[in-house]
Amino acid sequence: MAHRKITDRKYTREEAAKICGVSLRTIDRAIKNGELEAYKPGKEVQIFESDLSEWFFSKQISRKRIGRPRRKVRITRP
Repeated sequence: MAHRKITDRKYTREEAAKICGVSLRTIDRAIKNGELEAYKPGKEVQIFESDLSEWFFSKQISRKRIGRPRRKVRITRP
């Protein structure tokens, strides 16, 4: 749990997923597993910016290229 300031911004699950570049399911899974702290003061789940950044950097999430690299093909004419 990170120390929070009064001005610490709160995000919804959707906003958090968009900021981190992950799916909503990834955010939900992190909350369910206790890796990411979230609060539900009313109907909407809220995530503090400090908790989100702490989780994000602890996971060292990086984007990966999908698929095989392109191969260069040399065509020679007889």
